Amino acid sequence: MLLEEEVHNKFKNILNIYEGFSTDKLYEDLELFKDKTKILKLSNDIMGTKFKIAIIGEFSTGKSTIINSLVQKDILPAKYKPTTNQITIIKDSKDEYVRVSNQPNSSLELTKENVSKLDNYSKENIEIGVKLPNLANYEIYDTPGVNDPSMFSDEIVFDLIGKVDVVVFTMHATQVLKQSEIDFLTKLIRKKDISKFFFIINQTDLIGDEQYSVKDDFLEKLSNLLKVSKSNLAEKTFLYSAKKCLEGIEKSDGNLLKEFGYDAMISGVDEYIKSNKNELFKEIVDRKLSLIIKDTLIKIDTLKDKIDNKDKEYENALKAIEKEISNFHLEIEDAIFDFRKDFDKQKAIFKKRISTSFDAIAETMAGEVSSLPVEKISKDRYVEIRTKKLIEDVTNEEFTKFAKNLQINFEKFNTNIQPIYNQKSIAINDLVTKNYASTVVTGVALGGAVIGGITYIPTILSLGIGAIGVSAIGGLAGAIPGIGGAIAGSLSAVVSTATTLAIHASKVAFDLAKWGVKGIGEFSNKAEDILKVKQYQKSIKNSIDEIKKTILENIDKELQSATYIELFIEEKFPQKEELQKKIELSQKEFSFKIQDGEDIKARLEGLYIKLQAIL
Repeated sequence: MLLEEEVHNKFKNILNIYEGFSTDKLYEDLELFKDKTKILKLSNDIMGTKFKIAIIGEFSTGKSTIINSLVQKDILPAKYKPTTNQITIIKDSKDEYVRVSNQPNSSLELTKENVSKLDNYSKENIEIGVKLPNLANYEIYDTPGVNDPSMFSDEIVFDLIGKVDVVVFTMHATQVLKQSEIDFLTKLIRKKDISKFFFIINQTDLIGDEQYSVKDDFLEKLSNLLKVSKSNLAEKTFLYSAKKCLEGIEKSDGNLLKEFGYDAMISGVDEYIKSNKNELFKEIVDRKLSLIIKDTLIKIDTLKDKIDNKDKEYENALKAIEKEISNFHLEIEDAIFDFRKDFDKQKAIFKKRISTSFDAIAETMAGEVSSLPVEKISKDRYVEIRTKKLIEDVTNEEFTKFAKNLQINFEKFNTNIQPIYNQKSIAINDLVTKNYASTVVTGVALGGAVIGGITYIPTILSLGIGAIGVSAIGGLAGAIPGIGGAIAGSLSAVVSTATTLAIHASKVAFDLAKWGVKGIGEFSNKAEDILKVKQYQKSIKNSIDEIKKTILENIDKELQSATYIELFIEEKFPQKEELQKKIELSQKEFSFKIQDGEDIKARLEGLYIKLQAIL
């Protein structure tokens, strides 16, 4: 599914190249085993990836039976209700079990009774291991279902939904889009998360042919409410009968699975993952592999230079390159001035839009609080979660706009400096080829830096702060601190300018997890109700104003044009970084004899050609 065969074969071929050279003494001298280990780890991370699906819905929608049908086994009790804040995680496993998450010693035989027993016994998440015939690449997260979704804990609405790749929202065919469901989807779910939602209209066997008009009404209503394409929603909405699908599984009747939505649902999720994740995944694999292989090539180049005594010129070459880059700085001062002027203008617009948007949020929440029943304000967390949703939508949307404007500024800046850059790049490449035998980066220097400086800024920013669920990429390189997704971390060694922007995005954002508008407590009479609501409205506004102030201060502190200019220019001249690595490597003592130099160079050249072909 995940371009598995292609990715697997690529790793296999590369590892075979390293393995084929492992008997050569130079394998240890160059410490190529370290590069091979990195590739092997990347391979294990990629091939072991599991995409995450969260199942969300009210108790009455038959959520447990839907999960049983998806995993093709009757494992959850029909009226199974995980404790509030507790999540049941179902993983593909050869061995069947149920246990408290991260507590292997708590494993019990997988039965409905034991699932209920552990759920009642533990406040921790429950983990179920079972063979998943058509969902081996997935993990399923069963969330607490409540009659009022606004009672969902913050951890479920903001943490889990933000981390999973797919959210399946379940509804009952006879009560599609109840008001509580509308409130949940329109008022509590962040805009950036809606794109990962799939919708199951369950128990369609109860309404017969009426199901088609029910689906049409649902699509019409929800597309208007969410302001999204009706056709896009249709691709992610499924008429379903979990009961009939389970019957089809028990009878091995494929017609029932097809008729009552199972086949369409599984296929729809698979296609979504393929179209939204796989190509990006493949791109990350290619780029990370290229980095590792490039390090190997630099090692080979350094040893070849050492044999030819060209490593003696490294220091002089580095000084000459640094001088050319310094002159480049001086010659593009006018372009830098224009870039900074545009940058500061866009930052000022960004700050103004943030300020205006936060004032609008405060006004919106004041209006909503005044119209809410007192009980709702007092007893649940609707106001808190609703306010957080609005704030996250605004910060995500406005930072993405700023990133896109920054891309335009970079494109303009790059065009302005290109003629001077071309001259300097040729001069530096001449220095490189004259002074040492490098071929790793000289061939890509003219084009490679533009990728880092421009092309990936919007992609990394939007993914870094959660445009789509990115849990599956998390194991590749570790997330950048503070960012909701890990893709930016995966690409950080390649795209430093864009990654820096993503890091700054995380620093600019206010830590909403540490903030909350709490309920205003119990009430004794109508007059006191009115007074407390007014006080509560003021408290909400003060909290929003404090967050706005913090974000604006962080924008001033973190978003500095000089930082991006320096990173952009560094990426334009990769020869400098390569030479710095070579200087460090050249200090190492090698075990070869100088009289064997030509034989060694021949062996290295064979390895070099094979690896360079991959790049």
